[in-house]
Amino acid sequence: LWADAFIQDPGINQARKIPDGKASSVLLFHDGKLLALDGDGNGSGKFVTAAELPGDRFTRLTIRTDYEAKHFDVWVDGKPALAKLGFKNNSVTQFHGAKRLAGANSYLDDFSLSTWGLDRDSDDDGLNDLDEAKFYGSYPLLADSDRDGASDSQEIAAGTHPADPGSIFAVKIDSTAGGQTKLSIPTITGLEYTLQRRAALGQGQWQTVPGFENVPGDGSVQSFLETPDGRNYFYRGVIVNRLNPANP
Repeated sequence: LWADAFIQDPGINQARKIPDGKASSVLLFHDGKLLALDGDGNGSGKFVTAAELPGDRFTRLTIRTDYEAKHFDVWVDGKPALAKLGFKNNSVTQFHGAKRLAGANSYLDDFSLSTWGLDRDSDDDGLNDLDEAKFYGSYPLLADSDRDGASDSQEIAAGTHPADPGSIFAVKIDSTAGGQTKLSIPTITGLEYTLQRRAALGQGQWQTVPGFENVPGDGSVQSFLETPDGRNYFYRGVIVNRLNPANP
């Protein structure tokens, strides 16, 4: 079972103490650090440090609990921090709830329980199962959830919705009254875009359209006018760089 949440907590300065009551996992925010109890199964154990706590932002905290093996693992900001810690009480056999003791400046957001995990990418699309189910609205067992030809991870990178076949990253091609080719591409802030063309699919190299290379996105549909040279071209848009994405 995976418990996942975002927490901002400065931690307490009082002496470390194992709380009363039966529990599988025990975590303590103490003096700027996240501590986890490596239990002995009989109500005691020792605290070990999982991570330093930043005071100016939320920290993502994820706990995987194995009730059969009597172990739990801790992830911090999506990365493994501690593994195979012992239960405080081995008599706990299933999830009964979470108890949180916090002060006035402690905040909890987006708490969830799931059987999907951070350590699995069941459909090999580059996104872990838990994030797909919790944040992206895509299906963890299908690499292209909306079957539009782009994988779920490609859609996340492009800023489109992986479960909506009508949400796609594509270049729109129109003609102007003056005979120019109008190329339009949807952009999002924090990414750079390049337009490319080539005369035939599967032949030759894609060439950058002069004047539209490494263009910063601003959240709008950006357009570019190209004067035809008498040849037909295939066009594509390429995301070439992440600058400072609003939603990394």
